[in-house]
Amino acid sequence: MRSIYYSAPLLPLLPLASARAIHPLEAIASLARLKRQDNPDQPVVPEGVEINFSGCDDINPKTGQKKSWDITNAWDEVIDLANSITEIDTNSDIGAYDYFGPNMQTEGIGYKVLSVYNNLGTFGRNFFWGWRVNAFCEPEDANLHRGCPKGAIAYEWNTLCKDGRCPCDERNEKGDCTKQGKDGFNSDPDNSYINIMFCDSYFGFPSLKEAVDEGKKKGKEEKYNMNTYWHNRGKVLFHELLHGATVGAHANDKIPITDLWIKVKQKQPDGSDKIVDVQAYGPLNAKLLARTIRNENWNDYVRKNDDNWTGYALAKHINKKVGVYPILPLADGHVYTSGQPLPEALFLTTENSNDFSINADLYAKDTLFKWDPNTWISQPGEEKLVLEGDKLSFRPDKDYPEWYIKRLQAARQGNLDGEQEQPQEPEHPDEPEHPDEPANKHKTVQVFWEVEPNWEGPNLRTGMPPLFKPKFYWYFYAGEQGKGADPCNEDPINVNGPLYGAPEGKDPPADINGEWDIEVPELGKCRFQGIGRVGPGGDNGWLHCEGRPAIMCKPDGRKLDECKSDTTVVSKSISYCDY
Repeated sequence: MRSIYYSAPLLPLLPLASARAIHPLEAIASLARLKRQDNPDQPVVPEGVEINFSGCDDINPKTGQKKSWDITNAWDEVIDLANSITEIDTNSDIGAYDYFGPNMQTEGIGYKVLSVYNNLGTFGRNFFWGWRVNAFCEPEDANLHRGCPKGAIAYEWNTLCKDGRCPCDERNEKGDCTKQGKDGFNSDPDNSYINIMFCDSYFGFPSLKEAVDEGKKKGKEEKYNMNTYWHNRGKVLFHELLHGATVGAHANDKIPITDLWIKVKQKQPDGSDKIVDVQAYGPLNAKLLARTIRNENWNDYVRKNDDNWTGYALAKHINKKVGVYPILPLADGHVYTSGQPLPEALFLTTENSNDFSINADLYAKDTLFKWDPNTWISQPGEEKLVLEGDKLSFRPDKDYPEWYIKRLQAARQGNLDGEQEQPQEPEHPDEPEHPDEPANKHKTVQVFWEVEPNWEGPNLRTGMPPLFKPKFYWYFYAGEQGKGADPCNEDPINVNGPLYGAPEGKDPPADINGEWDIEVPELGKCRFQGIGRVGPGGDNGWLHCEGRPAIMCKPDGRKLDECKSDTTVVSKSISYCDY
């Protein structure tokens, strides 16, 4: 699926004459410098990028310069946005929780959050040829495979043909497309060309810098609101480039970055409910997505949605340039009792259930997008992915750090700065806060599949001998990182709790699927969530503990343990969660 924004492919590198061998990256930079010297009337294309412009020579009345210049200037702003993210500090980065949720991957195997931004900010210089992009402007759309629908801003498609025109099956004598095909679309993350159609409305937007400068002058509530800054040329191009397979999917474990939909229940002012499809588009809808996938790994949904990536980058950029974090609009929750007045919160939740609805009045006030399906552009073969039913469950406050929830609560009360009392210094600052704990002691939780011998019988009535019927359980153990637990000589941490049944069989299961509540030393009450497979990020589960970021769990390659005692217990660690 594609949103209403877009971009285009690069030409292959030309050989450069030289008395010595030239490194590919140096060749890219040299070619860009030659283009600047030899074509002074052409826009300065960023180094490492080849942009073919078609139909973009007209003057934009808003800026007084060629549209091609506006596009290349927006490209510089894309770099600024991407380079706004250099690290993710889960102890203070409110934007990371707003747009990625507590399941975000910030380290470990498959950690790609920074990789995606780095690929965008460095123009994919890990490619031998740099980036290949075709940029089209109206009325050139008549010569492609489709036009700009009413209300469209831009849209992107990927092809293996370098001019981006191959999705058209038939053309008339003028070259206009008379029959759209589907064979030309190809999102190869290593070899495809990026194609972007910039519709006329794109050129009516301000630049990113203009949007930020204007936002600085606004009153406090507007200054702290992402909606104030959202519509600008740099952000639109950033969004469309992430759809490019060689940009987004290439650095995102080959996972395409698209635009998702959510089916949500809206609570109307009269107390009735209405089911609506909402595209996860714009700041509020991106935040809504991040809080409605508690039972799913972020790899499955948030990581695939463009505006979660785009929203985070823009928020960090505003924080840097304006000096405030644009915390509005809020995706906060509040318990709601039927028949009572609607509380001032986006999510209306129930006391003891994952069921939730959206405050329709508040949503209508805060969202930028009342979606018009006539402007929706999808490519052949692309699925309209709508999240609904058991895939949706509200992520409650306890899944987040306490400081994050307090920031949301303070903002709802009008305290947009989030200024809080500083923590008191300890009376004896030279002493460790917890002197009984060994320094740098890193722990792990392991999930073991255990087989316990069990005999049933004998049957005295029939004379049948005892039957061997082993029992299968999941047990959780705490241990040291790199060493793990000893299931033969240690007690599991859930030994006094309920028994959790495990899959039966002569061989251990490959993965673990399900959710179990446990009490973890030093972490407190936690819920282990096994996802039943190995995700794209190398994870096979997550550990959610109150007031802490989610902890990623990985498959354990530890061999089978056989405990010889009065009975023989067979144990196999399936997953481990380091903390």
